[in-house]
Amino acid sequence: MARALRGRAALILSALGLIAFMTWCVPFATARWGLRGYGLVMALYWLGFCLPLGLWFTGARLRGLWHLRRRGADWVPWAALGPVALVLALLLLAPPAGVTLLVVALAVTLGALNGTVEELYWRGAWLTVAGDDLRLFGFGWVLFVGWHVPLVLAVGVTQPGGAAPLVGGAAVLGLVWAALAWRTRGIGWSVLSHAGLNMVVFHAVLAANLSG
Repeated sequence: MARALRGRAALILSALGLIAFMTWCVPFATARWGLRGYGLVMALYWLGFCLPLGLWFTGARLRGLWHLRRRGADWVPWAALGPVALVLALLLLAPPAGVTLLVVALAVTLGALNGTVEELYWRGAWLTVAGDDLRLFGFGWVLFVGWHVPLVLAVGVTQPGGAAPLVGGAAVLGLVWAALAWRTRGIGWSVLSHAGLNMVVFHAVLAANLSG
């Protein structure tokens, strides 16, 4: 019991620490180095936080999280792929200016990276530590949304649509990915959905910041 409580406390503190650190780091790095600073922040987040902590908290259970089983829920594929199809359709109806081969390559690569390592930590680690405690797992969703708030503080970085799509999208879609992970007891579907959506959305974000 004591070990489980320590694990829960460590997980919560890791997320709170991330939010606190990024509240300082994002405006500092972007004010000093601009878009490169933003890239540095994201690389630190992906490779210095989500990946190692996701692996550490999931531990030996990691292998069992990577699956595409539906556990009798026929809605799972629709919930996972529906948002991707919808956003892709909207993007095709109003393609962003400045999409180049470089933008496409970066969007696919970074979208896959972000979707995978974020799900590893925010769904995989929280699912592993929470077990059957839905309240703790739900708190992970709250902190996932909270982590996106410091990104609004980035200096000189264009977020298409402003803060609302960034934070609001994290809230709505984060809830979808959390539901997928909780229902299937794995992260295969949430990774597929998250990475696919990122690949689409990142085209607009990258085009807005790299054009010209």
